[in-house]
Amino acid sequence: MCVLSNRLSVLSQSNLKVMKIELSQALVSELIAIDNEKRSSERDVPMGVSKTSRLFNMNIIETLIYSIPLEQKRQLAAVMWLGRDEYDEFSVALNYANRFADDDMAQYIASKPLGEYLPKGLKRLQKAGIQLAD
Repeated sequence: MCVLSNRLSVLSQSNLKVMKIELSQALVSELIAIDNEKRSSERDVPMGVSKTSRLFNMNIIETLIYSIPLEQKRQLAAVMWLGRDEYDEFSVALNYANRFADDDMAQYIASKPLGEYLPKGLKRLQKAGIQLAD
């Protein structure tokens, strides 16, 4: 098994090992909600009108992602990649994310349909016994 990070902790709960990562459940939920709002406004409003709203929500998403530490950005990218079925295991996705510098991660992640990918990634984490921070 790959070593994920020295920031991951393994908790034993009645024979079930649960791994906890630093990425916040509240942040992920907020990103999903904002992205879903952004995408619904793109569908419901005429093209020229929605551009401002879309850019505003994109900036909110980028700002939220910029505000978290690099390790959590990498964890967020790994969860996103799990959700779009690019990787089978979180450890492999995180290993790949660890290759990237901080500079463009927020913009890259914010450009993706987080409302679609993150819920799927969270389900896969849960099945693997990995929890987000509270």
